[in-house]
Amino acid sequence: MSDGCAAQYKNCKNLCQHYEDFGVEAEWHFFATSHGKSAGDGAGGTLKRTATKASLQRPYEGQILTTHQLYDFAVANIKGIHFGYATFEEHVQEAKEREERLKVCKTVAGTQKLHCIVPVGEKGLPLAHAVRTLSIDTIYGYVTDAYNGSCWLGCVLNADGRTINITFLHPCITAKSFVYPEHEDILGVDPDDTLT
Repeated sequence: MSDGCAAQYKNCKNLCQHYEDFGVEAEWHFFATSHGKSAGDGAGGTLKRTATKASLQRPYEGQILTTHQLYDFAVANIKGIHFGYATFEEHVQEAKEREERLKVCKTVAGTQKLHCIVPVGEKGLPLAHAVRTLSIDTIYGYVTDAYNGSCWLGCVLNADGRTINITFLHPCITAKSFVYPEHEDILGVDPDDTLT
């Protein structure tokens, strides 16, 4: 979860193959500034408040001044929260391991308008949901849709119960321009696969 800051996290490098890299499925949800707090915010606040108070109460030579001292303090004094420590060198090593793959990644355009980004497809393509669950009666006009591990641009023709009929443009969303194919490409899709 993140607030709406445009510089934070809203690019293709964060979720693309996140499960493969870290063994954890991930979604990013964005809220207005100072909204959408999660458990991590409370844990971080507890750590900062407790460590600051302890450091100010210590003599000059015993203050908490380094990240390792903060980690040692947290493990020894804050129960119920699991802490991990990663060195700068470990961060650099992980960045090097992903460097080649990330060079070819492209930023997802229009992310300031999105509320949620979810990787979909076999390779964890960073496709974005404008809203996690869309009501079928609110889906109209041009949309993007996840189909066979790719993202496609199309125009909604109509909605029928739990199906949205979309006429798709070609090629898939990785192109810079799109055209309607000579033979119409109409497909009935589930609203849960319909993106922004």
